[in-house]
Amino acid sequence: MITLTKLPYWEESAMELNINGKVALVTGASRGIGRTIAEKLAQEGVHVGLVGRNEETLLEVAEGIRFSGGKAEYFVYDITDISNVEKLVAECAKRNLIPDILINNLGGVNGSKDWDSYELVEQVFRLNFLTAYELVRQLLPYFEKMGWGRIVNIGSVSTKSGLNGIPYVISKSALEAFTVFAARGFAQRSPNVVMTMVSPGPTAIEGKYLGSLEKTDPNALQEWLSQNNVSAGRLGRTEEIANLILFLISDLASYMHGSIVSIDGGSY
Repeated sequence: MITLTKLPYWEESAMELNINGKVALVTGASRGIGRTIAEKLAQEGVHVGLVGRNEETLLEVAEGIRFSGGKAEYFVYDITDISNVEKLVAECAKRNLIPDILINNLGGVNGSKDWDSYELVEQVFRLNFLTAYELVRQLLPYFEKMGWGRIVNIGSVSTKSGLNGIPYVISKSALEAFTVFAARGFAQRSPNVVMTMVSPGPTAIEGKYLGSLEKTDPNALQEWLSQNNVSAGRLGRTEEIANLILFLISDLASYMHGSIVSIDGGSY
């Protein structure tokens, strides 16, 4: 006769993110991946702070979130000017919106190629790495004081594939190394402060080359995906990236200090 006993975790409810009521700061939040992340966070009850340079687009995103029943504020700053990072954090404190969650989504190629002027390489490095570094440095004391925090840095599959040119690849590689090694120090001082990275592959973003190609020339897109070894044979969706981030900022990911998670359709 078999005696059945409930597993020790069986009485627990379905997976809960437990992020309702948290505050998040999302950089590059006016469009694409950043916008989708912000909207998904708001759906889960997170009070979202949107950071970007264009007030009109930020207002549009914020009003859409509020109309849907969520909470959103926006901060108009060009944080590639590193001096503005301190101003942004000060304004967060003034508005009583110091975040529990930081999503470093700002990034891009910025028109760079393999060999550019020092000035352009430095701009790309600030855009993809230094702004994220400085935001983490400025906000870390708050996270440690609260005894809880989540930082997710948005990387790129380019660190494996080399796509998008040397300046972009080295700046995202720096962000990746920072994520791995700095997270270890955070964990030793405050184990509930967890920093991770998500590295997306080719993604369908409105107004970007691949997103437009998907609509205008599917055959050319398929050829590009094949040439660039995207095993899934399609572009990723911003919603898929945002769903992964929801997991990483939850208590379900409390043991993932310094983890780099690829979401790239099996790119290699």
